[in-house]
Amino acid sequence: MSLDLYIYENMLKLIIERENALTESILYGPVEDFSNFKEQKARLLELATLKQDLKSLLEKVTDNESNST
Repeated sequence: MSLDLYIYENMLKLIIERENALTESILYGPVEDFSNFKEQKARLLELATLKQDLKSLLEKVTDNESNST
């Protein structure tokens, strides 16, 4: 379990860092055109989905471990 939690925490940290970088780029950086803006928004939504999937996976792993003991 500790390895699972370690991986989860580090992956979540990376996802949050990327989300923050994209958010900052969208809000404060220059955007060449609207298609570039849409691409950045799509990446941000993908990261949010990935973060939710990661949380769900951790819940499944912890549920399986608690049921097996």
